[in-house]
Amino acid sequence: MWGRQSYRWSDLDFEANLREGLAVDWPIRYQDIAPWYSYAEKFAGISGEKLGLAQLPDGEFLPPMEMFYLEKEVKARIEKNSPGRRMTIGRVANLSQPTQAQLDGRPLTLPVPPPLRLWLPVWRLFQFPIRHPARRRKTGLLTLRPDSVVTEIVYDDSQQRATGVPGARRRHMQDREYYSRLVFVCASTVASTVVLLNSVSDRFPHGLGNDSGELGHNLMDHHFRVGASGVWEGGLDRYYYGRRANGIYVRDIGNVDADRRDYVRGLVIRVGPAAKAGSGNVSELAFGADFKKRAHPSR
Repeated sequence: MWGRQSYRWSDLDFEANLREGLAVDWPIRYQDIAPWYSYAEKFAGISGEKLGLAQLPDGEFLPPMEMFYLEKEVKARIEKNSPGRRMTIGRVANLSQPTQAQLDGRPLTLPVPPPLRLWLPVWRLFQFPIRHPARRRKTGLLTLRPDSVVTEIVYDDSQQRATGVPGARRRHMQDREYYSRLVFVCASTVASTVVLLNSVSDRFPHGLGNDSGELGHNLMDHHFRVGASGVWEGGLDRYYYGRRANGIYVRDIGNVDADRRDYVRGLVIRVGPAAKAGSGNVSELAFGADFKKRAHPSR
């Protein structure tokens, strides 16, 4: 659930382990990966504002989305009371001013039921399962195998590389192996880890790539609804001016210019205003039959 928020790591991130004497130093630096950031941003279409901050490198941005009235008020107060601290609109994979190449294979709008049209966005968004297959199918080199379950990867000891996957068709329970020069595991954190742990061979008796024994350890959970909130009186006549699939972003509070040993690294603030009456229909907070009933009261 990445919400299409798209930010570049900086050397502040890549050099943190070395600087603090923790864990293992990254084998790469920002300059090594910067061209690949650019490649991905041009393909996906990232809207955002260039700030020139070392801790938040700029990218290949489409025009930024406009902040809401309340966000502009908060931004002005933060930057007045904390010089050097910058609040910006989120950098997000929603097209604000797309190129024709970025529109290829992407839905133009999202269907929005009438009760939600006041606050749900209709921006053109990047979705991997939609965008990539649509472009690859035009090459004639893509074959989709839906309704199949992959539980492990085939590793060839003689070639010393992964060569394919055994896939089970769920409806017919027919096993079939698919071979490829390259195998990408894109099943998200937990499922990808399970697939790798299941991929046992003479070379990898404890799971593919698990020489260290760390596979399956140190997984980071996603903290949801952790933080603070406040109530703003007034401005309700302006709140719904415009639609937007985004919030605001403040990067690295602390340890940007000098290291503090009592508090390492930094933190990010992501905030967004919400009218109390509509917040219960946010997709993360409601789903299933009750959500559908609220979205379509007439049904």
